[in-house]
Amino acid sequence: MRLARQGRLTLLSAARDLEGSHLPVLREALLEALYEEDRQTDDAPSSAPCYAGHLDSEI
Repeated sequence: MRLARQGRLTLLSAARDLEGSHLPVLREALLEALYEEDRQTDDAPSSAPCYAGHLDSEI
């Protein structure tokens, strides 16, 4: 996914009917994978201050 984020990604096919080919399915799979990667990154604490909300306040 790192390479997909670096710029334009061109999907190629020899099919004449692009909508009837594998490309729409592949495009949606790539977009979903990027979205899921972003969601996991946004949800995961990345440093000690980010864990503050997860710690027990009685410590």
